[in-house]
Amino acid sequence: MLYKEYEPEVLKKLQRAEVEILKDFDALCQKHNIDYFVCGGTAIGGVRHQGFIPWDDDIDLGMTREHYEHFLEVAEQEYGERYKIMNADTNPDFPVTLTKWYRTGFRNEEMIDLGLHIGIAIDIFCFDNVADELPKFRRQAMRAWTWGKLMVLRQVGEPNIYVEGWKAKLTLLVAKLAHWGLKALHFS
Repeated sequence: MLYKEYEPEVLKKLQRAEVEILKDFDALCQKHNIDYFVCGGTAIGGVRHQGFIPWDDDIDLGMTREHYEHFLEVAEQEYGERYKIMNADTNPDFPVTLTKWYRTGFRNEEMIDLGLHIGIAIDIFCFDNVADELPKFRRQAMRAWTWGKLMVLRQVGEPNIYVEGWKAKLTLLVAKLAHWGLKALHFS
């Protein structure tokens, strides 16, 4: 399975909650002159589907470093207990290279399995010094992708994989070995 499958009514309810979070996020950003843009699946959904990709369950947003740092400064102050920030800086066990701005009072089962209590969230990506030349951009993107996967493998011994059959077994074996190797390096 490539994506988590939801009952249609559950997915629609989740997407509506995401939009409500986005409205609060947008109000915060407008109040503090913070620029952001849609990216990833949210950008694809907006162009191709005029909304969410039919099976998508999150919203992806991007910011430049300056606006990202400003957002981090004001976000929790503005919304107190209603929203929280989770990233690798706020919690070293957080396994990905993005920030989640999440609504409290909800549960994300995948994150609970990792010992992280995160509710419904929008994903915020910091775009930092992106290269203008295509070859440099590709190298930069590959390094970011590699480090991102290593962060996930450090925390997740059996990640979701997108292959089947013998390739799935081999991929899971390599993932488990990498997981335990990274765990050993992290605690030594």
